[in-house]
Parts: sequence; structure tokens; C-alpha cells
Amino acid sequence: MAIPKWMVSPAEVATTSKKGGSFTKTNFIRKTMNQLRKAVVEELATEKHARGTGLWQGLDPRAKLVCVVLSILSAGMSSSIWELVTIGLGTAVVMALSRLPVWTLQKKIWGFIPLVTIVISLPAALNLFTNGTPLLVLAHPGWSGTVWGMTLPAEIYLTQEGMLAVARLGLRVGVSLSLAALLVLTTPVGEIFKALRAFRFPSLLVTVLEMSYRYLVVFLQFSLEMWEARFLRTVGRIPLGRQQRLVASSMGALFAKSMAFADEVYLAMRCRGYSGELVFPYNRSLKAIDWGWCLASAGTLLAVLLL
Repeated sequence: MAIPKWMVSPAEVATTSKKGGSFTKTNFIRKTMNQLRKAVVEELATEKHARGTGLWQGLDPRAKLVCVVLSILSAGMSSSIWELVTIGLGTAVVMALSRLPVWTLQKKIWGFIPLVTIVISLPAALNLFTNGTPLLVLAHPGWSGTVWGMTLPAEIYLTQEGMLAVARLGLRVGVSLSLAALLVLTTPVGEIFKALRAFRFPSLLVTVLEMSYRYLVVFLQFSLEMWEARFLRTVGRIPLGRQQRLVASSMGALFAKSMAFADEVYLAMRCRGYSGELVFPYNRSLKAIDWGWCLASAGTLLAVLLL
């Protein structure tokens, strides 16, 4: 018996289309599986870093939470670019001492949200909105006057003061994200929720956040298994309309599975004595190094406010 050609032919990866009807290969299934697998791997990598032996992994989660909050406040209240750069470089140094992939993290952090923030806020640096010293002349429209209470200048340019404000905004966003990433990557998620409860955050809020995070990862794994099974049962090209039906049916199946799974989890919790409130025991005491980091963060905030 001869082996079918589709079993010995190389895997189809590219996307193609045919006139008279839209057909694509199984590439969209591969892409979906890769994205789901990437999300699961990133979650596992986060837990791996948090269980490491770096500088910040040995601190108490409550101390780290206080340090991050105070540092974010320092970045938000700072009006100096050099202060923001100093806080950002200090965060990168702590990441390196905590044995985190600093360069990879910085590329992910600074390559999207801070950049988008700068692009969106860039029009505010125009002299139409911010008066100041001309930095870069963009146009000479040749008209001037007042429209709807706004004075139209004879030339449009970027001001130095506006560009400094835009740079400060981008740095604040990037530094805040770096600090949040430092906390998440050096602290197990369960310990973060325990620290929140130690600071008297509402138990219901902490419970919802913890269970949402835990079961989001579980349903990512469910989705990955569903798409892997779909991929193994798919041969040849799939019409676009059928692709859409496959996605819709997968969403419906995952929703039904999540509802059934929620009932099972609740019944399991009731069988184990759940009475409406989870207990977050925290018997650890802060060490001298924990107090030192908290005092250093408080000192940074005080220096930013006084300078």
C-alpha cells in the first residue's frame, strides 16, 4: 500500500488565496497554536524567574510591593528627566542583580507602550497647544487669526518645552512598567496576592484576582489542546468560511467548558470547607534588608518631592 502524498510532502506554512473562492492552508491553526504556546511558556518562565536566587527573590513580598509603589510614585511626581533616567537605570541594575534577562525585558517594555504613548502625545508639543521656544519648524501656513477661541500662529513648530513634557511622559510610563515587571518576575503570583491581603485589601477582590489569574492559565492550556487536536485532524486546505466556523465553534466549546469547570471548582471548594472567604496566612516577619529597601524607596520619593 502506497503512502499518501500529503503524508510525505513538507508541512504547508504559507498562506495562499485562489481566485473565485478564498482558500488558505492550515497556517492559521499553526499561528493560533504558537501564540497559545507562547503565552503558556511565558507564564512558566515568570514562575521560574520568581523561584530563582537573585537579589530581589530573597526579599519579603510585602517589602517589594511597598518599594515598587513608592518608586512608581517617585517616577510619577518627578519633573526632571535625569531623575527618571536614574530611576530607570536603577531598576535595570536591580533586574540584572536579580538574574533577569534585562535586555530582553527592556526591549519588550520600551518597544511598545512607552513608544505609543510618545507618538500619541507628540501633537501636544506643537505651539498650537504649548507655547515655548521653537525647536523644529514644521510648516509656514501663512495665515493667522482666532478660530473657536484658539489663536492660529503664522508658523507651526515643535516647542522645546512641549518635547520635554512628552519625553517625561514616555519615561514615566516606561519606568513604571519596568518596576511592575520587576515585581511580577521576582515574586510568585500567590505571594503577591498574600501581600495584598496583608495590607488589608478586600478579601473578595484578592480572591477574584487570584482565581482569575490561575484559571486563565488553565484555559490557555485547554485552548492549546483543542487547537492541537484540530490541527491533527485537519488535512489539506480549509475554506475561509469554514475557518470562521471553526473559530466560532471553538469559542463556544471553550465557553461551555469554562462554565462546567467553574461549577466543578466551586463544588470542590465547598467540599474542602470553603465558606465564602479564602484564608491568606502570612506569618513571616520583615528582616533588616526588607526595611532597608523600604527606607531607600521612601528616601527616593522624599528626595524627588524636595528637589
